[in-house]
Amino acid sequence: MKERILLFSYHYFPDQSPGAIRSKYIVEEFLKHSKDLKIWVLTSCPVRYGKKNIDMDNIYASEKKHPNLKIIRLWVPYLGEGLLEVVLSYSFYFIQALYASIFIRPTKI
Repeated sequence: MKERILLFSYHYFPDQSPGAIRSKYIVEEFLKHSKDLKIWVLTSCPVRYGKKNIDMDNIYASEKKHPNLKIIRLWVPYLGEGLLEVVLSYSFYFIQALYASIFIRPTKI
């Protein structure tokens, strides 16, 4: 039986934050060293780029390269950059991620 790991990461590649890059490298190392591992990443859609043209189809296609990796992008509204707005955005992500994790039933979180 494959082990199932669930990774919560608000930011994930192609986001350019340190947390996103760190999460990507962690997932890559897990996949490199274990063949009997299924990884789910619960993350938000990139929103910090405003109206810039990001080719999300290209990003989603690159995410499907590894059969043991499933990236679930949760929609989080961009409310602004103030403290209250950021707390609300993180709360919105947390509620969705908690609900999704019930159905994934990981062996490790």
